[in-house]
Amino acid sequence: MRDDHRKKLARTGVSLLGSSLVLLATWGGSSVALANTNPIQNTIQNKVAIEPTETVMVVGGSVAHGWADPTRDSYIRRSFAMLSESTHVNYQYDDQSIPGCPAVRISSTTFQNWLNQDQPNVVIISWGILDDIHNHTPLADFQTTIHDEIAASLQHQAVVFVVTPPVVPANADKWHSLFEQYVSAERAAANSFSSPNVHFVPLNRDMASYMQMKNLSLSNYSVGGWHPNAAGHELAGILLDKAMVQMLGSRPIEFVRKGSEWKHGFTSAIRGAGRASLTF
Repeated sequence: MRDDHRKKLARTGVSLLGSSLVLLATWGGSSVALANTNPIQNTIQNKVAIEPTETVMVVGGSVAHGWADPTRDSYIRRSFAMLSESTHVNYQYDDQSIPGCPAVRISSTTFQNWLNQDQPNVVIISWGILDDIHNHTPLADFQTTIHDEIAASLQHQAVVFVVTPPVVPANADKWHSLFEQYVSAERAAANSFSSPNVHFVPLNRDMASYMQMKNLSLSNYSVGGWHPNAAGHELAGILLDKAMVQMLGSRPIEFVRKGSEWKHGFTSAIRGAGRASLTF
């Protein structure tokens, strides 16, 4: 509510400023030209000029793509939109997710081409896992794929977040045991680097814990068994945003070079982010 109130005040302020400028320009029949006659445009230009800009490259399947959301606003896209607003960092979103695609189907060449094309500061690896389960992808192959994607991203000096997908009936019930095995493989791949630039985000666990704590029905947040609906994407996006704000504060996500001091404490914050801290 406070954010809505501030936005209304901001819009009112801009409107009043625009009106004042018009009055100054026409007072007494004068035709004096004003340098700043479009305060909204100038505010946007100043905002972009002042705020640091970072590129986020997202890889994953249909869930990361925003499937079942009417506007394809996935949980990741929503979280970075919120993060841009709250941290004063302009995150540019490059979506390389492919619906229906298992992780192992993306070749190293394709992944490298995406990195060369996007030149990301941040890489989000968030495979839905269900496609790999359905296609009987060997766990070792899945873990190797995640490992290689992380390694390639680090070579481009991008900070990597491996994010587990939102809760849906298929990963909560039908294939839960298998799903957890693939999650463990992801976690092992991320932890094998022991790097301050690689972070594992247990979003699925955090979302399940939050829904249990609030007694929320999964049927209201999913559709068709495999995908979150708009409400599911929204909830997962809020939880991901909360976790990242807790980690980063208002600072940009910065690659920590060898020998540099690790300033942000990403890993300890995200691994310590329990469900009690994700309250809103």
